[in-house]
Amino acid sequence: MKESSLLWKIAAVAEQSARAAGAVHRHAAGRPIEVVQYTHRDTKLKVDQDAEAVALAIIEKAFPEHSILSEEAGDAVLGSTEWNWIVDPLDGTVNFSRGLPHYCSSVGVRYGDEFVVGVIYDAVRDELFSAVAGEGAWLNGMPIRVSQTGHLRDAILTAGVLKNEAMIPAGAAWLQEVLMTARKVRMTGSAALDLAYVACGRFDAYIDAGVQLWDLAAGVVILREAGGRIDMEEVDHGIRFSATNGLIELPALPW
Repeated sequence: MKESSLLWKIAAVAEQSARAAGAVHRHAAGRPIEVVQYTHRDTKLKVDQDAEAVALAIIEKAFPEHSILSEEAGDAVLGSTEWNWIVDPLDGTVNFSRGLPHYCSSVGVRYGDEFVVGVIYDAVRDELFSAVAGEGAWLNGMPIRVSQTGHLRDAILTAGVLKNEAMIPAGAAWLQEVLMTARKVRMTGSAALDLAYVACGRFDAYIDAGVQLWDLAAGVVILREAGGRIDMEEVDHGIRFSATNGLIELPALPW
């Protein structure tokens, strides 16, 4: 199905694509913000579109027969193969718009139903998280593993449970329970980076709901290859999931 040499070639293109989007982030950071769309809980910027354009151009040139799903462009079906690239050119747009240095580009690749390559690039810290199915996960070329924290009382979690009005009551109740037990809880605003942080042991777990496939595709591969566990299912408002080091037990998700 998937030759190792092909996966490594795909991984190299995914890294090039993610880095190119990150270069757009660096260029735009600190400059006047051009808002394309604004809602109560989300923002779309021109930098999202600019980062997407350079990222997709690299993928399309290298693999014109593959299909692409990207947050800004939606489905761009270029071919009929089972290969599907899933791109978030700027994850953490609201953070970027306020000058909060926690955002990234994310490029995941799926063959059929299997996530096989993931790359997440944080241009602020120049940190590149990457993984190839069956080969391992890395941060700037060095192998990474999830934490060994075994109990919720010792865990540092990150959460995104307050996405919209339908989720807030149940999410707030779940969060209160966890706050009473866990060591610390953070809410950072970038799903892809949060998954990468669980993969490298900075966080012990991450839960969220209402996210989309482009938020998770790259991080799923990185987390699994780093020894972690992710459970996902579709709900009315997107995807709900829990991602852990595979050791700690979380209260049941509220949705």
